Amino acid sequence: MVSKYAQQNGSALGGAVHRVMSPLFTVMFTIARTLVGPSVFVVVVKGLHESKVLPRSAVLAWSAMSVVGVLGSWIWVRKLLRGLAKSRAKDSAARATKKRT
Repeated sequence: MVSKYAQQNGSALGGAVHRVMSPLFTVMFTIARTLVGPSVFVVVVKGLHESKVLPRSAVLAWSAMSVVGVLGSWIWVRKLLRGLAKSRAKDSAARATKKRT
């Protein structure tokens, strides 16, 4: 979307920066959310369940919210990866069409 906006408004530099940064962001975000995130999640939930200070209802509520947060992150990662694949396929098709002409 940003790349399309930059191209429509004549910003070749903006489009180029987006084409470079978008895959980089997607890869780094995917690593953070699929590798680092679950590790932190396990530590936090384990700490919550070992806590003697918090009421059980708070521990269960925070654990449930943490699970929903991790699942939401995974859905977002899936959406980002699908968008990246679609964008790459579109760019590839555009380059192939450009070569033919």
